[in-house]
Amino acid sequence: MLIAYDKDKNRVHVDDAVRGQLYYCQTCGEELSIKRGNIRSHHFSHKNTSLCDGWHYDMSEWHGFWQKQFPIEKQEVVFEFEGKKHRADVYINYSVIEFQHSQLSFEEFNNRNDFYNSLGYKVIWIFDAIDAYENGDIIVYMDNDCFRWNNALINFKYYDNNMVDVFFQEFDNIWTALPDYKNSSLHNNDLIEYAWLHHIDSINNVGPQTYCSTGKNNLYDYQFIDKFVSVKFLHDGSFDNTLEMKKKNYTMNDVSDAIFNPYEEIFENGFTWCPEVKHFVNPCDECHACIHLSEYNDRCKYRFEKLLARGFDRIISISYSFYGKIEYIIVIKGNQRFKITYEEIPYGVFNIKEAFEDKSNTQIIRLRNIDTGWKVQINRYNYRRMLKTKKCYGKVHAPNNDSFTYSKNEMEIYGFMERKWELIWRR
Repeated sequence: MLIAYDKDKNRVHVDDAVRGQLYYCQTCGEELSIKRGNIRSHHFSHKNTSLCDGWHYDMSEWHGFWQKQFPIEKQEVVFEFEGKKHRADVYINYSVIEFQHSQLSFEEFNNRNDFYNSLGYKVIWIFDAIDAYENGDIIVYMDNDCFRWNNALINFKYYDNNMVDVFFQEFDNIWTALPDYKNSSLHNNDLIEYAWLHHIDSINNVGPQTYCSTGKNNLYDYQFIDKFVSVKFLHDGSFDNTLEMKKKNYTMNDVSDAIFNPYEEIFENGFTWCPEVKHFVNPCDECHACIHLSEYNDRCKYRFEKLLARGFDRIISISYSFYGKIEYIIVIKGNQRFKITYEEIPYGVFNIKEAFEDKSNTQIIRLRNIDTGWKVQINRYNYRRMLKTKKCYGKVHAPNNDSFTYSKNEMEIYGFMERKWELIWRR
């Protein structure tokens, strides 16, 4: 818990508590300890094992951050009904707001809703879906306003939409880190990004953990807070609520994969994975005049042509891998945000057997060991012999050899089944 009584029954936040003074649980009246270490988030705890409230309460930093957006007298308000006492994360304007960062059973979700609904209060839930959105556990279907949450914090079955509202938060609260933001006049360029609260309009029967959201009830975090606590910059004219903010002005050319690695020169003469033909190609030779190349002929649009054809209003963010391949794109279409995640693209490091088999009818390949720098040349005869004898032979080129020629005689190649061989040439 974050709020406790002092000896005079004043409400005190754990961050304002003074060590040496006594603090008591609002629910059961037992004495509490102050927990302000460096590992877990700050909180009060019972000195002795207590069963004053059987519900599990989230104690994460994310939870505390949200709770502190509301006046202290509105935080952790205790209610009693039919002899049972429970505390709401926030109670304001005849609504209970619950913030959930950890796993929650549907049974407890339902029990909490029933408890507060029985008192006549609506329950509003905000679930922390930031990590799930970042790691691809949330999959959005742009065509039918549905999305699925794999490994969700809760397995919904049903709930009363008239008395219960559910939001998933997909982006971090950044604007609230600004000092005294609720009472300040802020301009659009003062804010880097803000959190998006995705309202769940209904549970869909498309599949397990699939939800429907038309976007009509979605809110930014500042809009949500302003419903309960006035946020000045929304009302003094300094902030244009119709404008979107972004960290970078992306262009259509950015919606593409690099075909030359942007970080290491050795890949400029190497191979890149072609998603159309499903094998590695030499971009200098085999990508020339391809219809899927970008405007400057240095990037590939093949994987994103369906997205580009479908259209969207604006690009919010693009995440690239170390090799310049797109991992995910966040776009806005209408009044909704969508995150489109793409499969990881292979990169051109193999064992020698895999390298030879990458493309059919290969006759000769040259590879470079990424650890030692040694280069080898393997022909089809060497490949067939390797399959039969489990030994590999080929011509070699030492890393300190300034000539372009390989050895006249073939030598045994060790570590040929280790994935440490970069494909540099093929015929």
